[in-house]
Amino acid sequence: MTRYGSWGGSVAENLAYSRSTGGEMMVQLYIDDGVPSRGHRVNIVNPALKLTGMAYCDHARYGNMIAVVYAGTFTPNQHGISELKRRGIKNRN
Repeated sequence: MTRYGSWGGSVAENLAYSRSTGGEMMVQLYIDDGVPSRGHRVNIVNPALKLTGMAYCDHARYGNMIAVVYAGTFTPNQHGISELKRRGIKNRN
């Protein structure tokens, strides 16, 4: 995250590895079966975490991987602003 800017408030991360699609992995993280603390679900529904960033890619051992980061606030740095422009995404800050 720090490569693209600075975060504030709370921050959290969920990771999942599976042969499933990204959408299916997000459902698995929300259901959080087998995780007594339901920590993945807690992150997803935490009202202090207002912003979400996701990346989905192939994984050599497990098939696929999804990384989801959450933050209370995020301010893009110059590199982050350049990436937003390159990808045609409007900066909401």
